[in-house]
Amino acid sequence: MYSVAESTVRIQRQIQGPSHGPAPSLTPKPTLTPKPTPAPTGARPPNPVPLPLRAAGLQLLGRYEGSGFRDEHFLASRSDGQVVHLSALLYHVLAELAPGRYAPEVARSVSARVGKVLTADGVQYLIDKKLAPGGLVDVIPEPWNPDRVPATGKRTAATTAEAARADAKPAKANPLLALRLHKVLLSERATNVAARGLRFLFAPVAVALMLAALLVTDGVLITGGAAEAGLLVVVTDPLSMLAVLGMLFAGTLFHEFGHAAGCRYSGGRPGVIGVGVYVILPAFYTNVTDAYRLDRAGRLRTDLGGIYFNAIAALGFGLGYLATDWVPLLLAAFLMHLEALQQCLPLIRSDGYFILADLVGVPDLFGRIRPVLASLLPGRKTDPRVRELRPRVRVVISTWVLVVVPVLAAAMVYLIVQTPAIIASAVTTALFQWNVLIDSVASGAWATVVLAGFSILLLLLPIAGLSVFLGRLIFQLVGLTVKLPRTWHARASAHGRHSVVAVGRRLAADPAVPPRQKA
Repeated sequence: MYSVAESTVRIQRQIQGPSHGPAPSLTPKPTLTPKPTPAPTGARPPNPVPLPLRAAGLQLLGRYEGSGFRDEHFLASRSDGQVVHLSALLYHVLAELAPGRYAPEVARSVSARVGKVLTADGVQYLIDKKLAPGGLVDVIPEPWNPDRVPATGKRTAATTAEAARADAKPAKANPLLALRLHKVLLSERATNVAARGLRFLFAPVAVALMLAALLVTDGVLITGGAAEAGLLVVVTDPLSMLAVLGMLFAGTLFHEFGHAAGCRYSGGRPGVIGVGVYVILPAFYTNVTDAYRLDRAGRLRTDLGGIYFNAIAALGFGLGYLATDWVPLLLAAFLMHLEALQQCLPLIRSDGYFILADLVGVPDLFGRIRPVLASLLPGRKTDPRVRELRPRVRVVISTWVLVVVPVLAAAMVYLIVQTPAIIASAVTTALFQWNVLIDSVASGAWATVVLAGFSILLLLLPIAGLSVFLGRLIFQLVGLTVKLPRTWHARASAHGRHSVVAVGRRLAADPAVPPRQKA
């Protein structure tokens, strides 16, 4: 998510890339003075140029509630789904942009809102240097005065600059640990229809009844001693395993409806539901970017909605087993509990990550890793992106960083080292399942045919995800290798010494947080 300060558009650091650094000190700068300078009402400069409009598809989400920052932050969502953090000054300037409005008018309106004076030149500076690079406004239009356009029709320096701004693309988040190869399963309209029908499950009475029933059912299953021998039979029986996979598929998809219904119950509008590959494993997702406009309770309800619906699915499977003694239902209930526990881990972008982010009020935890690590080095000043956090929030995020960095680093090293073995094992198993499929077709064992085909698909998807993941990792490492000497030399030329931390700061780009997709 962008964090755009009054003098800097900062893009959250999540992947290695070129750094734009702080905004240059250019003239004119926005001027804030304690006393307003009166201006004639409706006065406009000669040959006035209307200000640009907000970018097409841009949504102003309002104040970020429950923030863990020292100062209040505002949110806006671009048409590409990227969410941007704005200071109060930039947000109010953006809110005032409308057709035919001029800098003096906007300056007066914003000055009245923030309690300080923003000049017309300051408005133009913020638009040109802060909002436009972030993709928040359209290209500055041609002036309404035809005398400004040369009769020859040749492009002037001003129109050339405008064309350059038009061609420039705003930074976009592309984190390494992101959902890939995704496809939409349910449109936004269909998702909202389903969410409206299921939101009653978030009524306090319904939540209390569901959780109480789950505890009672689990207690009965545990004390009753479910048949372990029956579970072994399920694993070896193709038809039973196919039934378990079907129930697991349905329960996992039901998890996504929990996020959508929680968002809808809280006053948000969920987006599409789809499927993709997260790192190397297939996963469903729900786009609930609109949850950013909700208060902390609403965001947490959206985060926990998936886990809550896992509990409802486990309750249904458990009650079904108690009523029928059909062992596949028992195994499905057990797997639903495991999925809920796995979702609670805050190490990757699962539900646990978003729950922690919303508890502390900082939506870009991965974007805080570099500044936190840099600030912990001896002799280094605290990074501004750490100073802007409240003290307790800073402690929580620093602790999270010190835990998640070594865990993810070890997991990534293990994945890279084991890649040949993983691919070899997957290929061998896929070939075996293919032979099973061929033999089953010949013998007419259609349940085994379906199970073998599904197994082959589940084996191929991780290989595809692993290929994309390793390709992006190699691409980023090569880019880092190419840029590191150049940045190191520039740093040494400017300051007469090398600084590893400074080089890292220059190489760490700040892309926006991608759409809030709940897996």
